[in-house]
Amino acid sequence: MTKFLKYSGILIVILYVIFLAVPFFITDTSYLVEKIKLNTDFRLTVEDAVILTSPKLTAGIGAKHVEVSLPDGETFLTADNVRIDLFVLPLIFKKVELNMISAENLNLNLKIKKDGSFLIKDYMLPAPAYNLKFSKNMPDVYVNNYNISFISIPSDKTFSLYGNNLSIRDFIQDKKIKISADGKLMSAKLNAIINTDTKIVKSKKGLKLDGYTNISDFSVAVNGKQLPASNLDLNFKRNNIAFYGKLYSSGDEVTELLGSFSDGIYPKADLNCKSNLRLKSAAEIIKSIGEMFDYDKFGDLKASGVVDADFSIKTNFDEIESSGYLKINSASVNYELFNIAANNINADVDLSNSLINIKKAEVTLAGHTYHFGRDSFCCR
Repeated sequence: MTKFLKYSGILIVILYVIFLAVPFFITDTSYLVEKIKLNTDFRLTVEDAVILTSPKLTAGIGAKHVEVSLPDGETFLTADNVRIDLFVLPLIFKKVELNMISAENLNLNLKIKKDGSFLIKDYMLPAPAYNLKFSKNMPDVYVNNYNISFISIPSDKTFSLYGNNLSIRDFIQDKKIKISADGKLMSAKLNAIINTDTKIVKSKKGLKLDGYTNISDFSVAVNGKQLPASNLDLNFKRNNIAFYGKLYSSGDEVTELLGSFSDGIYPKADLNCKSNLRLKSAAEIIKSIGEMFDYDKFGDLKASGVVDADFSIKTNFDEIESSGYLKINSASVNYELFNIAANNINADVDLSNSLINIKKAEVTLAGHTYHFGRDSFCCR
């Protein structure tokens, strides 16, 4: 038994060394590139491809430069210093578990057809049946310097996301994921700068988040005029979300939100709100964003009235501390597509002295006016 273990150990060490030395002996990778080409209708150009192995028992392929084109020659993907590798041992059990995907200077142009599907799907061949299962442990993804564009074929409108760093780590399907990114959203009607480092974990009690997401210089063009830059800061710590937002709906309309929410054994909420939002402005923003994505079904959305709010409210869901007011005067929201017609929307809520006094709250739906009160609900 001792000799068996000794020779087995020696054999394992020899095989391990041979595995690590594979890249030094196999330098012709053209057959791998041809194998990839056989599984798609794309044109593939790979420069300086090499076999890669690592002490973690991973194997893969790396390339100095990669270009992928449609059959007509239009290039939709380019990248430098590309690396894709997977764990070797799971293959013994007919299981594929990717370890890492990384690239630099990634440029990806995804054209979108009228039905909302990606054009490249038309050129993807059915995957060959190797009777392999894919692991729920997804690969870590690292991209330095990226530019991803979504292009509408009918209108030629472009929506781009670009930045310096993008990483996806600790990704297990239906369980957890960690995302870090800095980037900019750019289109003819919408601009924003996004920074995030957020971990999301799914449990029986729901989603738990840790980290932050900051959206700054967020601006939408409405009727040919760019709105002032808005911003939104979100901070996550397990069961707590803290936020601050300053959101412009026109040059002189702004909604400020500051607060936090916590769930769990001791839930609590804290909200401060100040707003002079015109509902017509909100409807125009929704329509403008819809047009950006070639979604024209918001065309008949109409709204009027003003939200006048300046209040704070804090509660542990047993007791409430509050101050300020919330008023809505003669507002309406109409959306013919879904047959929504809410008129005569009025509200006058006094939150001073930690008392919520609903002086008026009413809405007319389908010819009936509904009245809401702190302790009552009636309809006439």
